Amino acid sequence: MSVLSDYERETDPLSDQSRALPLGAYSDSDVFDLEMERVFRRDWIGVCGADELPDSGDYRALSVAGEPVVVIRGDDGVLRCFSNVCRHRGTVLYGVGYGNASSVQCPYHAWSYDSVGRLTGIPHAGSAVIDKASHGLVAIRLETWKDIVFINFDADAEALAPRLAGLDRYVDPFQYDRFECAPPTKEKSWNANWKLILENGMDWYHLFQSHPQSLDPIAPTRNAFNIEGSPDWTVTASRQTHATPKRGDDPPSLGDFERAHYLVFSIPPNIVFFANADGWAWLAVLPQSADRTILCEGGRFSRHQDGPAAAEMKNNDLIVEEDRVLCERIQGGMSARVGSGGQLVELDRPIKDFHHYLGWRLFDHERAEAWRTSVDPEPRSTAVGK
Repeated sequence: MSVLSDYERETDPLSDQSRALPLGAYSDSDVFDLEMERVFRRDWIGVCGADELPDSGDYRALSVAGEPVVVIRGDDGVLRCFSNVCRHRGTVLYGVGYGNASSVQCPYHAWSYDSVGRLTGIPHAGSAVIDKASHGLVAIRLETWKDIVFINFDADAEALAPRLAGLDRYVDPFQYDRFECAPPTKEKSWNANWKLILENGMDWYHLFQSHPQSLDPIAPTRNAFNIEGSPDWTVTASRQTHATPKRGDDPPSLGDFERAHYLVFSIPPNIVFFANADGWAWLAVLPQSADRTILCEGGRFSRHQDGPAAAEMKNNDLIVEEDRVLCERIQGGMSARVGSGGQLVELDRPIKDFHHYLGWRLFDHERAEAWRTSVDPEPRSTAVGK
């Protein structure tokens, strides 16, 4: 059978196989092209943090599914997203990365645009009559959720906020706006498929083996459990070995559960974020090819730096590097012809939800049903390992 046929079968919620995807789904170029067309060009894609662009003219330019885009805060204070190409002959306008510019001029023929996308200058136009109003930068849909900026190329796609409304009950107690915004981080290029990286971010199962000195001592695999999920999003957690103590400036909504647990939230297709009492961090994956992905990071953190959880949240370079090495090693196995993926375990539930999302978006499978378990089960009730 073809890779796509196997991929379609393993993402069908009616099969209830709970198996890993075929290895070729992480390396096949035809699979990658299909994912770009039906997922990244039609769904909400997380691209940066709103707090990373606080001032008028602040922008972030990047490529999403091969499309040059720019997110910019206009002189009116509003965040917008535009196609990052000149309306004359298609030259890329803003350089990749972060910057600030109240206006931009095309380096090819000097057409210029302001921070709200209006065409403001056309030198040497001669007798040509050009309607400036119809030659502004092409707008792309943008929504902000909990400081993460999402964009969508599909003008007819459903709004993002209703889809994520169920996450509020888990996120809002942390009152993320009480934290300080972390500075923008440089993009990192990983030689691994985007799905591998996203799955790794939501995977508690590997911590005891892959992060024995860095992350597992704080939020161990043995204390991990599933909370709630669907193809839209999934929530999991681990009971921290050193729970953050109650402080006088903690918000009233921050209860014992939030102080004692490290939560992981996955939002397909490209966001995983992490929260505890001392802050939150997010990862965004931006596919470049079947075996290369740009990883972006952001977050907010507490001023308190006296606990191991806070240290982990703010100083996670070691963990990210451990994951890079691991994901690139896994990618090396994705070209195997005689190997295959096997049965998923209980802690792989977020990955199963992600696969159901892919089946829904790629193959029009029936949308899998949502599920929910106890918010705080007995210790080790769903644990793996000792």
